[in-house]
Amino acid sequence: MAQMTGHTPFTGAHVQYSTGTAWVTFSGSMSSVEVGGGERNVGEAYTADGDIPLLGGGKRGPLEVTVNYVYAEGSTGATGMAEICRGVYETAGGGTFNVRWAPKGSDTGNFLYTTNTATDGTHLVFPGYPVGEVEPGDPIANELSLSTSMLIKGTIA
Repeated sequence: MAQMTGHTPFTGAHVQYSTGTAWVTFSGSMSSVEVGGGERNVGEAYTADGDIPLLGGGKRGPLEVTVNYVYAEGSTGATGMAEICRGVYETAGGGTFNVRWAPKGSDTGNFLYTTNTATDGTHLVFPGYPVGEVEPGDPIANELSLSTSMLIKGTIA
């Protein structure tokens, strides 16, 4: 089999967040997006006649989405990510916060993955707080964590 061509690096990804109104681009401060969890429950039963289990597919678990970004002090837009996340996180019952990303960039027709924007479809689990080491002078890396019932795949119109 021939080696594939046309792979897509994440270096040109387009990433946005929303607190329920408009989508705000923060690709310039975002450094990675990770998705974990979502395992499907599988039931099993054994019978006296068989040596292997009978399996049944169950429900999917929530997905955990982690976004790493460079911290900046501000209160709005891309530079206010930490403060916006903290405000949403500290809202009683959790406020609205969603992310979406297009791995190949913001061109029309590219795939777009969005956390579930329905009421209680996504929750901000951890807002991230600015921490670091004093010696190296590195930009402060921060991360936010979301739990979402599903990712919705679409295309950029």
